[in-house]
Amino acid sequence: MASGINFSGLASGLDTNAIVDALVAVERQPIAAKQARRDKLSKNIALFAKIGEKLSALRDAADNFRDAGAFSALKATSGDTSVLNATATGDASAGVYQVVVTQLARRETQTSQGYANSDTLTVGTGTLHVTVGSTTKNITIAPGSATLQGVRDAINAADAGVSASVVNDGSNFRLVLTADDGGVDHTVTVDASQLSGGGQALTFTRTETAADAILSVNGIEVHRDSNHVDDIVAGLTFDLLKKTAENTPVTVKVDADVDGLKGNLQDFVKAYNDVQSLLHDQLSFTPGQAAPPLLGDATLVTIQGGLFTSVNREVPAAAGAPASLSSVGIKTSTDGSLRIDTKKLEDAIKADPDAIVRLFTDGAGGLASGLKNFANTLVRASDGLLGARQDGIQRQIRTLDAAIRQDDARATAFEAAQRRKFAALESLLGQLQSQSAALTSFK
Repeated sequence: MASGINFSGLASGLDTNAIVDALVAVERQPIAAKQARRDKLSKNIALFAKIGEKLSALRDAADNFRDAGAFSALKATSGDTSVLNATATGDASAGVYQVVVTQLARRETQTSQGYANSDTLTVGTGTLHVTVGSTTKNITIAPGSATLQGVRDAINAADAGVSASVVNDGSNFRLVLTADDGGVDHTVTVDASQLSGGGQALTFTRTETAADAILSVNGIEVHRDSNHVDDIVAGLTFDLLKKTAENTPVTVKVDADVDGLKGNLQDFVKAYNDVQSLLHDQLSFTPGQAAPPLLGDATLVTIQGGLFTSVNREVPAAAGAPASLSSVGIKTSTDGSLRIDTKKLEDAIKADPDAIVRLFTDGAGGLASGLKNFANTLVRASDGLLGARQDGIQRQIRTLDAAIRQDDARATAFEAAQRRKFAALESLLGQLQSQSAALTSFK
């Protein structure tokens, strides 16, 4: 920083500005070194943050595999998706099911008579009784809420098991109540007999009758109150869309989900390799090239070793069942990444898809659980190893920032002092030159 003192060096014949600048540059050399160190630390924080992001993605990928109920090795295929869709979860078993849909579930609807408007004409005040199944709600209709809109809002606020709406049919407004659930156990009745006054009485007509879904699975008939049926066959869900044609059952097949399971494993391997690629780049040195910023870093070495151990360990397994990733065609390369032998993996899935699931999801002993727990010790917000490293680097940066400020203040003071000294020298030399000239003129 310039001091504001300027001099030309004309008296001494020296480039005094250049001399001071050179002296100050020497004085500021420690600042440049500290700033370079600070920049390097900032880049290291960014690298640790990036590694943390990749580890979090790996942890999430592993967590997706921990729950056998969600991680299914099977898929369900419907022979006619216009009639029904079928999905399988981890509790499903391989098999073939013949499904006949005789009737779809319906929700009951009650519709009022038509009214000229919905916001001014009143329908009476008092108590409105809404019964769904065997449960009755008594809803108070106050003078300020006796319009169709007011009654609608009062019903919806009462949690009566129905949803109320006002519909304009083109010539009149109608209050429509629709049961929240389908099936004959959720029939709706409305008693407006205790409402009095108002411009027009409130009456309702059933416009949709409640009905159960009726279907048979392998000849066994069942009734349900919803078209989403998930409690007939363990792990198997049916979403009913329409009735089957007469004497034409829909075949639902549950078998190994080779593509789905392989895709999940490929996603897991990619998340793992993303982490290992970053670690390999930082821990590998190529002669003739600049060393990576974190070469030899103990934290990265720990992470690399922990990941290798987590995915290459064997888990308890039944005789003949896969007990390691390598046994199903997923092996570790020399750079630490995983590579998939696609044919071996597909053969393993076809031979015993449930065994692949158990390899990952067998409680605390599964590969997914161990890998998730290890990754969590690294990225946990409260006490994760990576967070601790970044906090430590931040403290170093704050210390350097304070030292840089002190050095900068000292260099600024040094510059000002040097400029004052050289200014005084130039002034003195100027006076001496003037005196010399004066004495010369008396000769």
